[in-house]
Amino acid sequence: MKSRSNNKLIPRSLLKSLAGDIKHLMDSNEGRLFALEMMEEIPRDFRSLVIESLSGFHEKELAVFFHLLQQEYGAELERPISRALGKLRMAGVPVTCPAFFRGRFYRAYATKTRHLGQVTVDIAWETPHGSLDVECFFLTFGPEGIHSIFALSDVAASDFENDRRKLTNVVDISLKEAAFLIQQSYHFNLRHMTRPGPGRFLFHKYLDMSSDLTEAEVRELFDKLSELLSPQQLVNSFFIALRRQDHAYVKALFDEEKLLRPDFAGQVESVLNLGQTLVEGHAAGVKTSGRYAVVKARCITLGDEEVGYRELSFYLKKFRGKWFVSDVCHQLFEIASTSGDHAPSFFKIHCYVYEVLDVDELLSTLEVLDNIEEAGEIAGGIHLRIAHHEDEYSCGGFLLPGVWADLVIKGDEMVVMGKDLRTLEALHQLVTREHQVVLSSRHEISTLTAYRYLAGQYLSFDDVLAGGKQDGVFEDGMKFVSARYLVRDRNRVLAKLQNIANQQYDLPGNCQVFYQYRKSPDTGAEIFLAEYVFGNSWMTVSAYGDKEVSAVREYFEHGIQDCLQFEGLEIKEEGIFEVLTREIKAQYPNLEARLKKAYLDKWYFSKSKELGGLSPAQARESEEGQRRLWEMFKDMNQRRKSCIRQRVKRYLNLKEYLERVYL
Repeated sequence: MKSRSNNKLIPRSLLKSLAGDIKHLMDSNEGRLFALEMMEEIPRDFRSLVIESLSGFHEKELAVFFHLLQQEYGAELERPISRALGKLRMAGVPVTCPAFFRGRFYRAYATKTRHLGQVTVDIAWETPHGSLDVECFFLTFGPEGIHSIFALSDVAASDFENDRRKLTNVVDISLKEAAFLIQQSYHFNLRHMTRPGPGRFLFHKYLDMSSDLTEAEVRELFDKLSELLSPQQLVNSFFIALRRQDHAYVKALFDEEKLLRPDFAGQVESVLNLGQTLVEGHAAGVKTSGRYAVVKARCITLGDEEVGYRELSFYLKKFRGKWFVSDVCHQLFEIASTSGDHAPSFFKIHCYVYEVLDVDELLSTLEVLDNIEEAGEIAGGIHLRIAHHEDEYSCGGFLLPGVWADLVIKGDEMVVMGKDLRTLEALHQLVTREHQVVLSSRHEISTLTAYRYLAGQYLSFDDVLAGGKQDGVFEDGMKFVSARYLVRDRNRVLAKLQNIANQQYDLPGNCQVFYQYRKSPDTGAEIFLAEYVFGNSWMTVSAYGDKEVSAVREYFEHGIQDCLQFEGLEIKEEGIFEVLTREIKAQYPNLEARLKKAYLDKWYFSKSKELGGLSPAQARESEEGQRRLWEMFKDMNQRRKSCIRQRVKRYLNLKEYLERVYL
């Protein structure tokens, strides 16, 4: 047994250099952060093996490293870390958890960039030796949350102060304010289930601090950390923050006294939500008179598969030299179409999809481009942007205007999109010249499709195209949308699943599938709601349609966001039947029949666009509804014939649909 276990470890000679590097990095927080970044570079599936193999080096510094990993990864790597510390303890190596933090608070500074949705915070701590340990945070108030951290050790107080005096855009803040900013930024990590930058051993103390600032203190802090904005910039800032769902900043733009009124507070809440997802928004015209201003604005929103066009009026008033919103009114709302004055800014975006052959060489090639910058990290990839403007606060929160091209690189896929076909053709010539990519397809897409992909909602471009189809993926109009996650704490997630699911089946490879049902309010029948497939370190949550999968995800994720890392959405071509392998059918002979019943019941009670917004259960009750049903069945039959020609596997036949509606 012992020799078999040893064969699973990485040979000592291969890890000797890594162990030596780690040993020399454990003397300071600066080095410890670098060691964590090295760990992040190791593929997730190999980290447990590396940890257990490193335990063969009986060094006290490695015990420090394992405690560092324990704080960073928690339950995600709990087992291999516990085994590694146990081995060191048996070898007589001291394994007491060291104190990574020391000293007392000295001073903190932050950049005046809160209106940009990001802030750099430098916090200095006085050590027993009289020097300073400085912790520097780059905070974003969007999906990336705590973006990155670095540390400086043994800095002279005079050097620290001199360096800050040279900067014109920094202000002095209290420890309580610094903790508040870090907690706010970390909240975005939890909400979007993104991993913070490495360094939990440094920032967790700020999460534990009390930072119960009053609304007045929050407003004062935001004022201190934001530049003076013109009326037009303020409204554009509003839309950019709304795109990031940075509601705390948005509220700070409103008149404080009016926010105390319940009627106005409710009005602000409706503007914050708009009942939709904001895609684009910008100030369209400004009239100023002394201390008062009116800003006309336009925005495009997405909700329930509909694209809405809105016109708003912002009424601004100047207090203490700064503009604030004193009122906001909806002037117009209509469902956007491909015609009309605002349609050209929304539709017809050109898109090239490539297979990436050499990602490192590709990134080197892209570096030669002017104005290319990282627009943000998305699940499983990176979003790059080539812009031809410098001040987005002059043009608002647009998705593509003001941009030459957006590039997304995810694994072996690159997607390039933009409105100027000549720019995309020039980029195509550049990236294909050295054979680093191969063109897979070209498309003309809507901004709605572009938004879904750039927002990182889908795992691949094929999935976002399938997700945007109005008639669904299947011939009956049903679309099985699946959200994929990495799991950081298996036990807590499993406990949540066992609490909400109605049925559970064990699958091969230490995998389980759970099914959740809900009672129909009309008939009391149990209707399928969601499927959960749970593996060792991953899981999927699936439901029918974007709206339903969104509601299912919100309920499932509540309270366990820190256990999950969202990777994106995909469309399951075989839907709920994907789990039915030959082995599973043999193990659970009745499962296929149960899934068929669950599918047909779900379809029977689900509203359909083909039926004029009725469900098949409602449509069969009227002559007009039955006529629509027969038309839908004819269309299904035509699409089914096409599927047969393409050898696409289907689990249900038309007769089973007819029997379900008793026709």
